[in-house]
Amino acid sequence: VPDGEVYAWFKDDGAVPVATGDTLVISNISFADEGTYVCKAQSSLVTNFEIRTTYELMVNATDRERDSLALVDIYNAGDGPNWVNADNWLTGVISDWEGVEIDTASGRVVTLGINQMNMGGNGGTLSPSIGNLTALTRFEIQNAPNLTGSIPAELWNCTEIGRLQLKYTGLTGGIPAGIESMVNAYELNFQQSYLGGPIPPEIFE
Repeated sequence: VPDGEVYAWFKDDGAVPVATGDTLVISNISFADEGTYVCKAQSSLVTNFEIRTTYELMVNATDRERDSLALVDIYNAGDGPNWVNADNWLTGVISDWEGVEIDTASGRVVTLGINQMNMGGNGGTLSPSIGNLTALTRFEIQNAPNLTGSIPAELWNCTEIGRLQLKYTGLTGGIPAGIESMVNAYELNFQQSYLGGPIPPEIFE
């Protein structure tokens, strides 16, 4: 009905609409756009009536492609252009990038060590895309005092990690829920990263 409709688009569990038109257009789709979108349509001519349409949006990519795109997200969010010893990032084959190790059989990223590289250079964060590196067995960030923000909960998707070090960073906030997923962890090292809040009791289990 012309002039009678109202639309609102919501992503995942968000309470604030991401759009209010009858069509939602997402350009330059990235991993951050993945999720469940719900369009709620109402009419001012009909009370107590609502139509909902749900869309599941996933990026169509192989695990190796997801690894590649995740590394690019991590580089961009962490102020990659100001990293040191990282001139080979985003160029050439991934196995040659500083701090990156690849499993030769699967082609997946198994080690990511952003150490002494000034991650966060002039200000940056750890991208939630870290959660797409699901084959990681070791993840380290050291000496990144300008890396700010909190630990993304998506990190706990990387359940193969044994050694996790986030040392001498500017990360703040609490340890997000879900750390009990790290069933292969034998080392958790947050030295000189000024996290707050209680230690999750799951660690002691």
